[in-house]
Amino acid sequence: MSKWLTRSHLDTRGVQPPVKKKLEGPLNGNPEEGKKIAMNTGAGNCWACHALPGDAQPGNQGPSLIDFAKRGLSDEEVYQTIYDRRSVNPMTAMPPFGALGTLTDQQVRDIAAYLQSLK
Repeated sequence: MSKWLTRSHLDTRGVQPPVKKKLEGPLNGNPEEGKKIAMNTGAGNCWACHALPGDAQPGNQGPSLIDFAKRGLSDEEVYQTIYDRRSVNPMTAMPPFGALGTLTDQQVRDIAAYLQSLK
């Protein structure tokens, strides 16, 4: 087995357990900043796995996010999904962006606000 961690849910070497984090206060995210982060390959890189508006070559591993707001999820549910999807679905391939510090709390809020704006 490689010394490098994989994204597989079965590879738990050195990975902290899932983190359930409550959204403190209102979301207060910036949808414009969230879009920049989501489309940035060095940050959120959401479009690597998901289809997003304006994406010429969308990913197809995760569900389409084009009309995400129509799902009717609360801000807290969206925040938690981005922060650490493993707390909701232990079998997910989605990285725990907030739990591992890949994204700051504000960046998670910004992406959540962006997704909630997609109608």
